[in-house]
Amino acid sequence: MAKRPAFQFYPGDWIRSTDLRTCSICARGLWIDMICLMHEGVPYGHLSIGMKPIAPATLAKLVGEDAKNVSRWLGELEQSGVLSVTEEGCYFSRRMVRDEELRNSRAAGGVLDPDAGGHRSHGLEGRGRHRGPVVQLRASTGQRRHRRLHACVLARQTPCSLLRQTSTR
Repeated sequence: MAKRPAFQFYPGDWIRSTDLRTCSICARGLWIDMICLMHEGVPYGHLSIGMKPIAPATLAKLVGEDAKNVSRWLGELEQSGVLSVTEEGCYFSRRMVRDEELRNSRAAGGVLDPDAGGHRSHGLEGRGRHRGPVVQLRASTGQRRHRRLHACVLARQTPCSLLRQTSTR
């Protein structure tokens, strides 16, 4: 899989996170640097180079800080519940790991869409091509004048010609 050039960051979550807010500004600065490094980690969301965990002394070199300070800040982050540690001693972000699992499950088979009666929705709106059948849903009078295609994946047997017919009405 190709490396992602960026990751999602939610400023509101960062500001409202009470466990993170209890940490010093130095510990929070270390955490955001760690998040950037975890974005490059394997597995995703883990503070590692290749499959090897990054030790606190190595982390101190990477962030350009004294090893003693980095160890203290790591303790702060761990004590407040911001970061987690695997049995092998690798630091990781629960949020990044959870988001990656969600991305992978969606990519593998779509998302269960409760609005589609439990059918899988593959998020095909707005994409240049589609992987399955698409049909137009009924729209309110106000929406009809825009003649936008409201699509939902229902079955794999619907021909592409149906898509063309419904979008020209």
